[in-house]
Amino acid sequence: MPQAIALYIGAVLGSGVLNFLTALAVVGTHSYLKGSSSSLVWMISRPLGHSGGRVAGLTGLFICTATIIAYVGAASRVAFAMARQGHAPKWMGKMSGRFHTPVGALAFLLLCFASVLTLYASGLVSLTTLITFPNATFILTYIGGCAAGIRLLRGSRFGVAISWISFTATAAVFPFTGMAIAYPCVIGAFYLMFIFYKKRNNPPKSKAASLRPDQEAV
Repeated sequence: MPQAIALYIGAVLGSGVLNFLTALAVVGTHSYLKGSSSSLVWMISRPLGHSGGRVAGLTGLFICTATIIAYVGAASRVAFAMARQGHAPKWMGKMSGRFHTPVGALAFLLLCFASVLTLYASGLVSLTTLITFPNATFILTYIGGCAAGIRLLRGSRFGVAISWISFTATAAVFPFTGMAIAYPCVIGAFYLMFIFYKKRNNPPKSKAASLRPDQEAV
């Protein structure tokens, strides 16, 4: 088994163990019932005092900020690549001449973030409900990744077994997202509509029309 796969599996298992132990500590101490929106901060502040809680809160803030930056950067590059390949609107492929950043894709993400913050600030949708939407999307993405692993790792019996285990476990969790399942489905429907609209208005050129004059039959 390649060393890269072994390191990846070790990192995934380590991250899973840490997440499980954190959830176990939160549930075991019933800190989520103390009226605090940050159960882990409350739990840490018990033995370490308010200073420990502040340190934990700031650490969590930095971690979340770094994660957001990474996800926004990756998502903007994906949208930029899709626009260049014709699978997304052309304006998403606009690049900044000075900073070489995909400003079109970033503008789209900014619009999405502003919409989510507006919904949350208005009180029409709770934070708990908003969190379930990206969770459903991530889980569906993981299901697709596991399915791809089953197909791409056919030469490795161990890789296929791990992919099947991950696929089964993730698929079993997906129905528990509830009505949030509709969120990725709506996104997929809009994308299919865009592809259909583009193909209908930009039919592929015929082979004869694509030939150069010197290639035409005499």
